[in-house]
Amino acid sequence: MNYLFFSAILIASTATIYAQVNVPQCAGFQCISGTCNITVAGVPFCQCFTGFKPSNIISVCEDIDECKQNNQLCQGFYCCNEPGAYTCSAHPCNQRNFNRRNDLSSLFFLLPFLGEAKKK
Repeated sequence: MNYLFFSAILIASTATIYAQVNVPQCAGFQCISGTCNITVAGVPFCQCFTGFKPSNIISVCEDIDECKQNNQLCQGFYCCNEPGAYTCSAHPCNQRNFNRRNDLSSLFFLLPFLGEAKKK
């Protein structure tokens, strides 16, 4: 049961859709990996979350590959790009045992398990 909860959060964190309902211009305008904002002229656009940048599609923010931008991030380890973040691994990215960086969502995965450990 906890594993299913873990999987659902992981999937949701890779491409989150937000729309600000309190801004009339954003009604019906959904942003993937960002939040709707408006220009001075009142035109809606996506303000991208940290780790994402605007794409060629107005309602989509695409992942920034931090590993390609800075080859010194992991200093001697493999740098593995993740949605909105990166990981450092002692193994190639497709077979990793990694140390997650810039992703607080991993903390939320542990909370249910930590609570159960205290009860036992």
